[in-house]
Amino acid sequence: MKHLMKFLVQLTRSLNTYSCVRHPGNLISPLRSTNPLQLRIATALDQKKPIVQVLEQWQEQGNQVKPSDLRCMIKKLQDSDRFYHALQTSEWMSSQQVYHLFPEDITSRLQLMETVLGLKEAENFFEIIPEMLKDYSVYNTLLSFYTRSEETLQKAEATFEKMRELGFLLKPSPYNLMLSLYSPLRNQDMVNQLLIEMEENNVEPR
Repeated sequence: MKHLMKFLVQLTRSLNTYSCVRHPGNLISPLRSTNPLQLRIATALDQKKPIVQVLEQWQEQGNQVKPSDLRCMIKKLQDSDRFYHALQTSEWMSSQQVYHLFPEDITSRLQLMETVLGLKEAENFFEIIPEMLKDYSVYNTLLSFYTRSEETLQKAEATFEKMRELGFLLKPSPYNLMLSLYSPLRNQDMVNQLLIEMEENNVEPR
């Protein structure tokens, strides 16, 4: 019991840290960036112009938009709480059909969909993601949405079971998310069951 209580205290602390508190920062300031495209993006944001328009004009002028630049912009937009603009950029990147998308691109878009448009739209997007791109991070992100409320308990359990089938339960995060859902519900049986499963799978609690 002491071991269980100690673990739950650690879990609560880690989740409070993760719950993320998003750190508002400055996007790319024209005074701090030497990247010409980032300069244009920053100026467009200051002038409340659509980012997509800037990207398309950049291409029309014969310039290349590198995927690394797009990923960097999306990350900086997220870090500065400009989630709507980050989603616009992510959607534009997918719509071009010239970039090779990776699971981390899909994970980022899924997070932005939920933040900007809500859980239902994020679920709809998840359904159309090609199976080959639904890796651990994508499923774990979906699970994080469902473990925020007991109202989505069944969806959380179904997602967790799917992750088990796919062999994705080799890291502590999915267990921590489910424990964060079961503990407030005082479902001690499920808490104990998950802790036992973690031990059997050699998953160290964090």
